[in-house]
Amino acid sequence: MSEEFMGGGAQMPTMEATIKASRDYTQNMVNNSGTGLGVTYDTGVVFVGYKNLPKSKLMVPDSVKKVYEIDDNIGIVYTGAVSDLRVLIDPPPGFGMPGARQYSQQYKLKYNELPDVEEMVDFTSEIQRQYDKNRLRGLGLDVALLMGGINVDGDEKSELYTLDIMGNYAGYKATAIGKHKDEVNELFERDYKDGMNLEEAKELAFDALVSSHIDEDLIPDYIECSVIDKGNKYKALNNDEIKELVDKASSKLKVE
Repeated sequence: MSEEFMGGGAQMPTMEATIKASRDYTQNMVNNSGTGLGVTYDTGVVFVGYKNLPKSKLMVPDSVKKVYEIDDNIGIVYTGAVSDLRVLIDPPPGFGMPGARQYSQQYKLKYNELPDVEEMVDFTSEIQRQYDKNRLRGLGLDVALLMGGINVDGDEKSELYTLDIMGNYAGYKATAIGKHKDEVNELFERDYKDGMNLEEAKELAFDALVSSHIDEDLIPDYIECSVIDKGNKYKALNNDEIKELVDKASSKLKVE
């Protein structure tokens, strides 16, 4: 679309410039949202999310979620707007298209088994892509996420994917999104090892979270952690378990 001129010599932005500005705004929001990270290990995936909440004694941290269960074998951690996340995973009745949770239920009814991780990632990314195509109408989704879990076919392989604001996705062994993602990913590049067990994966995840927030007042109550394991399926850690992992990671930093 060619540029048109407004009164006073001002130019109307082109369609391309408008879409770029919308994407830049969304990417900035996602990059400055609380850290989300995922680590695969030999039989599962660990998700950790840090909530970007006001530091207030009046805040009820458990009223805000950062990590979500999609089904027994799949979970996510997100950065960005939670209202837009709900469009992807759990839209209200009559919305016009199912979210990831509804799709998983429909898949189970049709095939009598849980969907594989990439199947769910591909479905979710298509919703994201459709909204991104309509950014000119203000319909882009201000959210990015990590989705991962355990495949239910013969290999029971653990997988983890990033889904960006345009619906592009890629697989990782361990990665982070949101604030401090670069610091977290630098530690993952250095310390991730194939064949880790659950305890090693949790330790690596919390080492990365704590070290990336070393100059901030990290609040354990603002952290969520969930594990998807082929033996126990989806499980959220309680506050005491999270605090123990934070203390252990913090102690290691003091020694270093």
